[in-house]
Amino acid sequence: MLHNIIDTLPDGVTEIMCHPGLPDEHLAAISGYNRQRAAELAALTDPGLRDHLRSAGIELISYSALSWNK
Repeated sequence: MLHNIIDTLPDGVTEIMCHPGLPDEHLAAISGYNRQRAAELAALTDPGLRDHLRSAGIELISYSALSWNK
């Protein structure tokens, strides 16, 4: 799914918000988002993700690199 999102991004700056995590008993007690957290962690740690981003011409930056943040 993340690859599909990457393939359809418009030009410019895009922020993708994620809540990756490993589900455990504590997290299950306070959140109903456990399955999605595990899926997001898998997508973000996919070995092919960096190559896919590079081939799509996408550069990962930090928030501090944004010009309007200076």
